[in-house]
Amino acid sequence: MKPKRTIYLWIRMVCAGLFLFSAYMIFSYYAESLAQEALFDELEEMASVAASPPATMPKREKDSEKAESTSAILPEYEVLYEKNHDLFGWVQIEGTKLNYPVMVTPDAPEYYLHRDFDRQESSSGVPFLDEDCLVGEGNYLVYGHNMNAGTMFAPLISYVK
Repeated sequence: MKPKRTIYLWIRMVCAGLFLFSAYMIFSYYAESLAQEALFDELEEMASVAASPPATMPKREKDSEKAESTSAILPEYEVLYEKNHDLFGWVQIEGTKLNYPVMVTPDAPEYYLHRDFDRQESSSGVPFLDEDCLVGEGNYLVYGHNMNAGTMFAPLISYVK
C-alpha cells in the first residue's frame, strides 16, 4: 500500500507543478499584452502631440542631412522615425482599436513578427510590410497578428459586421 500512496503523491506534485507553470504562462502572456498596449498608446500619443503644432512655430534648422533622412516622413511621425528608422507608416481604422505603426526591414522581412517597436521580444509583434512591396508603387501588403486578446488585426473580424 505504501508504494501506491507514494505514486499518488508524485502524481499530485506533478499536476500541481503543471498547474503553476500554466498559470505563470497565462499571466505572463496577458502582462505582455498589457505592456504592448501601453507601448502602442505611448507611440500614438507621441504622434498626436507632434501632429498638433504649437501656437507659434519655432524656426527649423535647414540641416540638409536631416531634411534628406526625413523628407518622406510626415511631420507627425518624425519623432517616431527618429526613435526607430524602420518606421514605414501607420495603419489606423476609425472606430476600432486598430492603430499601429507599420515597420519595414528589407534585409530581414519578418524581423517585427515577434518584436515590438523598440526591437524587444514580443509575442504580438508590430505590423510590417511585405518584402516584395516596392516603396512608392502604391499598394502595400501589411502583415500582423490576429491576437486572441483583441489586439493587432483582431478588430478586422468585427469591422465588416
